[in-house]
Amino acid sequence: MTQKQTFGTHHHVPVMPKEAVDGLNIKPEGLYVDATYGRGGYTQKIMSFLNERGSVIAFDKDVEAVKDAKAKYTGDTRFQIFHSSFASLKKVLEEHYGNRKVDGVVYDFGVSSPQLDDAKRGFSFSKEGPLDMRMDQQAKQTAASWLEVASERDIAEVLYKYGDEKYSRRIARAIVTRRSNQQPVKTTKDLAELIVSTVPSYQKSKNPATKTFQAIRIFINNEIDEMTEACNDLSDVMNSGGRVVFITFHSLEHRCIKKFIQSVTAGNESYTVLTSVMTQRKQPVFKRIGKAVRVSNDEILANRRSRSAWMRIMEKLSCQNI
Repeated sequence: MTQKQTFGTHHHVPVMPKEAVDGLNIKPEGLYVDATYGRGGYTQKIMSFLNERGSVIAFDKDVEAVKDAKAKYTGDTRFQIFHSSFASLKKVLEEHYGNRKVDGVVYDFGVSSPQLDDAKRGFSFSKEGPLDMRMDQQAKQTAASWLEVASERDIAEVLYKYGDEKYSRRIARAIVTRRSNQQPVKTTKDLAELIVSTVPSYQKSKNPATKTFQAIRIFINNEIDEMTEACNDLSDVMNSGGRVVFITFHSLEHRCIKKFIQSVTAGNESYTVLTSVMTQRKQPVFKRIGKAVRVSNDEILANRRSRSAWMRIMEKLSCQNI
């Protein structure tokens, strides 16, 4: 995830906004979901296509994002934001919308630019601040508090599982050794410098701390489990003909969403390798819309943080086709 912000000073640029909103094939009276509000880039574009009967539901775990949404859309009854994970969509529809089905959902996974740019949030190894990494500032566990108590084995497992970090064991050992010497890792600078001094810089174009910061962030915010839960609810919450747009940024997100789409569009194939990201079904529930699309070079030039983005779209089949 990466419109100018009404609340605060940080900016958030939605990735592939025209392509994503075009992909939703919006009905003016429809109900749409901006699953990762950020600063409302997708919401703004979706709302521009809706009439007075159309609506947008938005989700964000970030307190600042929710404040931004409420400031922008005060008095607009077509919009409602929930300070919650997008994995709660099914529950929100049951409790607030009478189990109404939705006509489209856009997911822009990962961390937002305002989160990366605010040193106090602790997401960026290039900005010194407390090692926080909570997307929801009201959550209890920070990255630093987890590193103070996690075992060497658990740290290594997280770095490898969520970051594909080949030096995961070496980094975990260094963290625990520093902790045992009464020098716990408390800031982004502490962690970044520890990694640089522990592992070789094996990719000249990438800071050696990149994968570790990504892995810890994903773990602290339960990102993959929430993605899985949200995906497995889609067949229950989507209207026939409803579209889902996924925008992913790193290899783990790419793999999970690609496998999920295969699982719900491919029909009677073997699902043994897909069970971690889908609910097993004998028939396709969705169809793919086009091929996966990579962000354009022009957009990368305008927004470097978009450089690894891919977009995939699927559409809910009608009942008679399932």
